[in-house]
Amino acid sequence: MPYALGIDVGGTFTDAVASDGAGRIVSAKTPTTPPQREVGVMRAIEELAAGLGIASTRCWRRPTTSPTARPRRSTHWSRARWPTWD
Repeated sequence: MPYALGIDVGGTFTDAVASDGAGRIVSAKTPTTPPQREVGVMRAIEELAAGLGIASTRCWRRPTTSPTARPRRSTHWSRARWPTWD
């Protein structure tokens, strides 16, 4: 079953939300961990996975963007592929 995942890494907290194909939505809030922000991100993902009953978070698809990234004019949000994990 595919899952949709959204993560916002802030200065103090990392907020995350995930949903499954059945319509369940879970959220997590973990401390941001500079300079290794990936630690806070992985903790948030582990909380989301536990909330959805997922035993493993081993497979990732889609890179993240930096805060300085500019949106491309040719990509409209309605044609964007949202991040998922299996």
